[in-house]
Amino acid sequence: MISAVARAQIGERRGWLRFSNPRSSIVADRLDEVRPALERIEAEVNAGRWAVGLVSYDAGPAFDMAIRSHRDATVPLVHFGIFDPSNVAESDPVGGSFWLGPRRPLISRNNFEEGVRSVHRFIEAGDTYQVNLTLRLGARFAGDPEGLFAALATAQQGEHEALLDLGDTAVCSASPELFFTHHANGSLVSKPMKGTRPAGTPHEELTGSLKDQAENTMIVDMMRNDFGRIAEIGSVEVPKLHEVEEYPTVIQMTSTVTARSKVGLADLFAATFPPASITGAPKIRTTEIITELETQPRGVYTGSIGVLAPSLPGAGIERRSEWNVAIRTVWIDKAAGRATYGVGGGIVWDSDPAEEWNETRVKSRVLLHADQKFELIESLRFSPDEPSLADDHGYWLLDLHLDRLLRSAEFFQFRFDPEYIRAELVDMHPPSAAKVRLLLNPSGGVSITHAPLGATGHFGLEPPTAGIRKPVVIDSVPVMANDPFLAHKTTHRTIYDRAGARNAGAADVILVNSTGCVTESLSANLVIRDDSGRLLTPPSSSGLLPGVFRRHLLVNTALLEEPITTDELRRAADQANAWLINSVRGWVPLTLT
Repeated sequence: MISAVARAQIGERRGWLRFSNPRSSIVADRLDEVRPALERIEAEVNAGRWAVGLVSYDAGPAFDMAIRSHRDATVPLVHFGIFDPSNVAESDPVGGSFWLGPRRPLISRNNFEEGVRSVHRFIEAGDTYQVNLTLRLGARFAGDPEGLFAALATAQQGEHEALLDLGDTAVCSASPELFFTHHANGSLVSKPMKGTRPAGTPHEELTGSLKDQAENTMIVDMMRNDFGRIAEIGSVEVPKLHEVEEYPTVIQMTSTVTARSKVGLADLFAATFPPASITGAPKIRTTEIITELETQPRGVYTGSIGVLAPSLPGAGIERRSEWNVAIRTVWIDKAAGRATYGVGGGIVWDSDPAEEWNETRVKSRVLLHADQKFELIESLRFSPDEPSLADDHGYWLLDLHLDRLLRSAEFFQFRFDPEYIRAELVDMHPPSAAKVRLLLNPSGGVSITHAPLGATGHFGLEPPTAGIRKPVVIDSVPVMANDPFLAHKTTHRTIYDRAGARNAGAADVILVNSTGCVTESLSANLVIRDDSGRLLTPPSSSGLLPGVFRRHLLVNTALLEEPITTDELRRAADQANAWLINSVRGWVPLTLT
């Protein structure tokens, strides 16, 4: 089931709209389904409903079989949600935590630069004048796609951004480029974009570049020709040529092409798709060259994402169809935990291979703004005067702590040297019993601090039979079980900080997930004794930090993993059969307030 957040026209202003609970979905997986899908989408909009979705670059042959493209079977050719106006509301993108790993090109620099030289040979042979040559960056991804989208939208500040959540996959498009807008009165507007420099570059350097001017003008001429196939005679115009738009990471050269046409959506796509700015000139032969030089399918990248508004006079909404060019776009495979980002540029006769490679790096800088800076944490008990808890230079369960740190370092791709870290901990050697806090940064460096330990806890395989019960509350906002910042102990503690703020004054807070099961507290794992006498703790799949003391108890078969509902926790707490556990404080009885 599709949901979406998109920037759209709301009366006289631009704003964010959230689309939820679709009435239906329209999907095309085969080329012969594409045009009928667009016709159905247009009929739904004419009937007073919103439509939001994507048309993949690979759908091009549906409009002209001479157009060539690879096919990514995991990406639908068309996927749209149809929404009743009551399920469309103004709402900024927010989202939860996410992690986007280091981005690596899926082809080598040498291969890309050889591709540029191949384009030169095609130009010399008279096959093409310009080729939009692209590559893909791959990265690991975990967490909430809307969180990534919100970060990208803030970083890019484009006008044609959209998030599509398709269930197992998601699209985060921070596109600044307008493919076209089609108004109810037949007015057409397109703003092709060609020519890029890093942010801060003087505008004159871009507007004065003959190469960039030639690239931009060539695409403008193609868009004029595409519009001319369906426009009213004499209506195609270019009111603005070679303007410069500023974005946080780049400046871009754009032009504006306008026309008038009353044709339907499918015919409009047949005349213009795929967009001229991401193919080249002439379009059909150039798509053949692209398919030869690019070994990977583009999928939704360089396709288009559309927001189609019905006529809603009472809400100040005019009927319009607005489509971006899906650049600055991330495709997320949630199940595989992978993200793919496409980047490229127009190659002409005087394009320099090294400069074109560098331009792809500039265009991918927006992803740097999505990085969340954090360090990994381990909190250890140092108690050399307690022989049963000082199994390694005074540290309890040190091997398990280092193993958890290794797992987190591998997940987040931090450097990790266990012998170096062990030596740093041994050298620290606080003067007395202490809670030791170790931070590991992405480069493998560590910082270590310590604080007095305080009261001695209970660390046996069985919980204590008595003790002061710590008052805790259950939070009201569910966590996402797949959030990576729940499964790993880091300095990125937004989830925990927000839960603490919602329950100000509470000694501790129990988190819950979307299934209504409890997970952990802000600083400890949970254990209950059920009616049959078993000691249970929520499984890692519920969305929690797998604590070191918890692991010690599981390894020694003192605990079983099983989902625990809020009612089960309440019942156990009422019978004094509920505890918080961690490797610094041990077993702590709890009571619910």
